Amino acid sequence: MVLKVMQQFRSILYLGIMVFGFASCTPSLKNYSPNKKFAVSDLQSDYSLMRNILEKKHPSLYWYTPKDSMDYFFDFYYNKIKDSMTENQFGWQVIAPLLNKIKCGHTSFLLSKKDQLYNSRNFKGFPLGLKFYKDSMIVWGSLIPKDSIFSKGTIIQSIDGLSANHLKEMLFDCISKDGEESNLGYTLLSNNFGYFYKSVTGSRDSFTVAYIDSVGRTLNTSIHTIDYYGADEKKSKNNKNKRQRKIEKLDAYRSLSIDSTNTYAVMTLNTFLEGQLTRFFKNTFSELRHKKINNLIIDIRNNGGGSVNKYILLSRYISKSPFKICDTLFSKVKSLKPYTSYFKSGILINMQLFVTGKLKSDGRFHEVSSERMRYYPKKKNHFNGNVYVLINGGTFSASSMFVNCIKGQKNIHIVGENSGGGWYGNNGMVIPNITLPNTKVRIRVPLYRLVQYNHNDEHKGTGIVPDIIIPTDHQFIKEGRDKKMEVVIKMISEEVNSN
Repeated sequence: MVLKVMQQFRSILYLGIMVFGFASCTPSLKNYSPNKKFAVSDLQSDYSLMRNILEKKHPSLYWYTPKDSMDYFFDFYYNKIKDSMTENQFGWQVIAPLLNKIKCGHTSFLLSKKDQLYNSRNFKGFPLGLKFYKDSMIVWGSLIPKDSIFSKGTIIQSIDGLSANHLKEMLFDCISKDGEESNLGYTLLSNNFGYFYKSVTGSRDSFTVAYIDSVGRTLNTSIHTIDYYGADEKKSKNNKNKRQRKIEKLDAYRSLSIDSTNTYAVMTLNTFLEGQLTRFFKNTFSELRHKKINNLIIDIRNNGGGSVNKYILLSRYISKSPFKICDTLFSKVKSLKPYTSYFKSGILINMQLFVTGKLKSDGRFHEVSSERMRYYPKKKNHFNGNVYVLINGGTFSASSMFVNCIKGQKNIHIVGENSGGGWYGNNGMVIPNITLPNTKVRIRVPLYRLVQYNHNDEHKGTGIVPDIIIPTDHQFIKEGRDKKMEVVIKMISEEVNSN
């Protein structure tokens, strides 16, 4: 049980799917220290470079925040660099809260490759998994050995004297989001509170926790930090052969289960990037047809996005009419110059911008072929039954585009809570990192603004609103049950029994 919870805690390695990008080639940690401090002049130089690139290349710097306000925030956080800082301090005290003001979920930062690798091997943090919702914190898991205090559902009043609302506001200020939608922040904190809390407030050996016990009393206790990557995990890996590890890895990306009566199937899809999805979709919809299954649940509550082509492919198996990926797709520029060298794959991106962008009367370089391209439903193994799509704040980027694409179709029901990805549109498609030369901190800079096909003007700045809203339920958390899944299965059962 502890190992299972520990695996959930290690989800910090996959934050990049939604917010923090992807690690590339493995660097060496020789002579690396996370406590190294950088001179004020080096920090200011990196910051000024970042500002220049964002102002000149970002397609939507002022989409949600007016220019005069962004100018104020740029100056405000520059003036916070008054003394030398570590890379972590520079990233979390200066860059993260600045990027938050842009209100673009794809504009975020990553610490240097060496720091990322160091944390992946040495991360020690808060030992409780907490579900954040409204102004509450509720325990969903514990790594404390023989924990007799923090069972599932325990309400946490405060941590180190900070209330749930205070912690939420403090940490939300360091999380990038699409427009005004806050559900992505709730999901990230619920999955990775220990990571965010340590990053923003610094390392410590113990925490003072106020909680409500089983008879309603508010009590205080002290708990200690714990190693997220302990010996139990190393032992577990050593006990598994290569085939087992491969199967588990694929299942972590995507899986399919069918109930014993062949009444419904559940497709869990945690990414549109990995997991041999082309083959998976082909095999899945072939199996559903052969077994004559008429109800499909697609769970994308932890799907932070990935490949647009993969979401298009899934949509073609479900959509009953032709569709497009966007109404509008454009870049602000036709070249990354004079900053090409700071962008990963900058030369190749310049070639793409030059070849594909067409200048229109609005002064922007449009991807005309993408704006015009229509995709058609699959003929072979097309699914015509009832589809229930489970979403929440973790439904972001390409997965929110998938939801928008199929929403409104008569046989499709979107269920859960608002998606973290914007309904109206987002910035993305091509999202390279820039590396700041002194600190090696990396910034994700989207180069295109995409306005969704049949976008919803009324909900500009929000996530996609479900057809059936099912909020978080304290009692279900306490009992370790999945309320949204249970509600959908009950709906299917009632529908089947009524026919």
